[in-house]
Amino acid sequence: MNTKTLRSISGLKIFIIAICWVLIIVGIPIVEAEVIMTADIYIKSLQIFFFVIAITLPFEIRDMDTDPSFLATIPQKIGVKNTKLLGLILLISFLLLEFFKDELLEQNLLVLPLVFVISVLAVLLSKEKQSKYYASFWVEGIPILWFLLILFI
Repeated sequence: MNTKTLRSISGLKIFIIAICWVLIIVGIPIVEAEVIMTADIYIKSLQIFFFVIAITLPFEIRDMDTDPSFLATIPQKIGVKNTKLLGLILLISFLLLEFFKDELLEQNLLVLPLVFVISVLAVLLSKEKQSKYYASFWVEGIPILWFLLILFI
């Protein structure tokens, strides 16, 4: 029996992950609070989408040799160097989008650049042969750090 899963659809996995994050972080709270969609909410959704794709790239780079070629992951398709460049472009977009919002929060002007720098380092320092804690601890810890920074700044 040859069953197809979402993971087995070429090149789709990383986008499904990002969409799920957007729905959980932005979508559910908006629906629950019965808030009307604004341009700022669309921008925040796009920021989260870009951020999640970017910080997922170190995992994709790490797994490049073990993922079957039919998965057509980003590093398999464009190489490690171009994957890192893509991550950098996504993270720059993530940061710049903040300045297109109608309501700029002072807290975000402090926290987002820090999250940006840490995320850029995480993407640029990723490699195929990483320590087992690099992606699974340090990169996964970035959203937790972001949350803590929001709480305490």
